[in-house]
Amino acid sequence: MANHKENDYVFRFKASMRFNAMAEFHDRIIAQLGKPYHCHKKGDKMGSKIWDNDILIIRSPLSIEHSFDEHIEWFSNKLMPHMSFLSEIKEQSGGDIDLFLSYSTNCDTGGFALSANSLKILNEFASIGILPGGFSVMFY
Repeated sequence: MANHKENDYVFRFKASMRFNAMAEFHDRIIAQLGKPYHCHKKGDKMGSKIWDNDILIIRSPLSIEHSFDEHIEWFSNKLMPHMSFLSEIKEQSGGDIDLFLSYSTNCDTGGFALSANSLKILNEFASIGILPGGFSVMFY
């Protein structure tokens, strides 16, 4: 790890909601929730790559300087009014909806925490089967 002065430390947070194996619902998801960050269907081509899965990704528009708590709060405000819709498409499609969180830092002692409110929101998402899809943690 590079030797950094404390004020040179960088902490970056990203959050994305991923809709997996729900291609038949992409149009409805976009109509309800807005334009996705990324969307493809199984068999779509991207250069020489042919996708072997379906995915629609909504990324938090907050900058990378915002904490996980702020990104999760953004998703709460965006998705809570649509919980019955999300539950319905999840059940009908048999696909998965998850929240993927990514953290990177150049501080070898850096870490992150989630507030009680963020844990409550994640629990509300989990009540309809929206689970954390994982945490990506990168130190550089």
